Amino acid sequence: MARFEVSTAGMRKLQAGRPAAHLAKELISNALDERSVNKIVVSIRKIDTRNALFEVEDDGEGFADITHAWTLYAPTVKQRDATVRGRFNLGEKEILSVARRGFIHTTSGRVEFDGDARKFSAKNKRERGTVVSLEMPWTKEQCAEVEEFFKEIDPVGKVLTVNGVVHPESVPVFELETVLPSPIEDDEGNITLQHRKACVRLYKPRGKAPVIAEMGIPVQETDCPWTIDVSIKVPLSPQRDAIKDTYLQDLYAEVLNTVADDLTEDQVSDTWVKVATKDSRAKPETVKVVADKRYGKKAAIINPFDPAANERARQAGYYLVRGQTLDAVEREHFQAYAGIQSTSAMFGTTPATPDAVETTKEMQRFASFVEQLSGLLTAHRSEVGFYSLKGAIEAAQNFWDGAAIRFNVANLPKDFFDKIDADRLSIVAHEMAHTQGRGADGEPHGVGFMKQFQRIAGEMTMLALSNPELFDLEAYS
Repeated sequence: MARFEVSTAGMRKLQAGRPAAHLAKELISNALDERSVNKIVVSIRKIDTRNALFEVEDDGEGFADITHAWTLYAPTVKQRDATVRGRFNLGEKEILSVARRGFIHTTSGRVEFDGDARKFSAKNKRERGTVVSLEMPWTKEQCAEVEEFFKEIDPVGKVLTVNGVVHPESVPVFELETVLPSPIEDDEGNITLQHRKACVRLYKPRGKAPVIAEMGIPVQETDCPWTIDVSIKVPLSPQRDAIKDTYLQDLYAEVLNTVADDLTEDQVSDTWVKVATKDSRAKPETVKVVADKRYGKKAAIINPFDPAANERARQAGYYLVRGQTLDAVEREHFQAYAGIQSTSAMFGTTPATPDAVETTKEMQRFASFVEQLSGLLTAHRSEVGFYSLKGAIEAAQNFWDGAAIRFNVANLPKDFFDKIDADRLSIVAHEMAHTQGRGADGEPHGVGFMKQFQRIAGEMTMLALSNPELFDLEAYS
């Protein structure tokens, strides 16, 4: 007596809720796996309000062992072959458990299923090929779902006809060869992941969305612009509708190495690209291409605790990357391969000590002007000072939310303090506006800054019109 028995009703309950297409695709997978098969003909049609007839016929050599039609998890040579889809000897049993009735007619006999009963005849044989005919409890919508799903299947060298329409093989946009893990039976009879050579084809989506496919059979959707079809067994869940995350990351990295140059600036921010750049298979030059397209060739990561460095980076024309948009691995790879460092590392406070500055009469007059103007236009009068620091980026800095303004004479023309004009006033207004504008990320030119700058510019204009002597440096001698 066998150790186990299987309840058809129980197995049918396990399939409840699964999409009809996921059950139907197993019969196509079986036909595509057979090297002797050249043509596959599928028919899906309603036969009454509650049922549909689903038939798959091929021209292959047929079932070598018809008992596999009703034996779950039977050993099969497919388990040792990475280039065919079969591994569990389970798929057709799942759809058979849901079917109301049906038959399998092949070169080794005919088996009929009705309810929980099975009837087999070894005398009734076909000369060639196999027909699987099942009465399914499918609605009109489910029939349409199955037919639509079959449009996404790439027949990979075979002729697939569905309801009279031939589905041609896809033409790859890109192809690459690599080595990927594949679930194969080892010498001890265990299914383990073993690395095998694989061809990966990228082609335009056959359906509504791109998918990851295993030898032409869709498995799950992807945000990659192309369908990704792998030529060997893919590590899947028992229901064959989900791929392991670690495998996906490896696969995405291999794809990205091939297509990085062809991606648009928008596409390099897609989720699959972010996953790929974190993988060890992503080449340094690939990560560099992604970083350049996403952020430009000059980028730095914001340090929220060093607003001065953030400002220097911005003034130097760098794109500022928010650190929270990168996880630890992605950040590490961008730093190592694309040279994207933190603003502090690139523009932190210069370690050199500023040189002492001898204050001239012109500088003292200009300081008095700025101090009085700041008292009229901001919440408090700013103390003005001077320093000289060669190699620094800034011409002036605001300290302590406007309590002090310092001018870096090393970055200013020699006659800067001799007169008042639009260029000089723009620097003064800019530094006074920094009394507001630092957001949670230390952003110095945020909404608060812009509003303050606009207000100061407007009020400064009104002061110049109503009280022009305020802008006469001779008045401060």
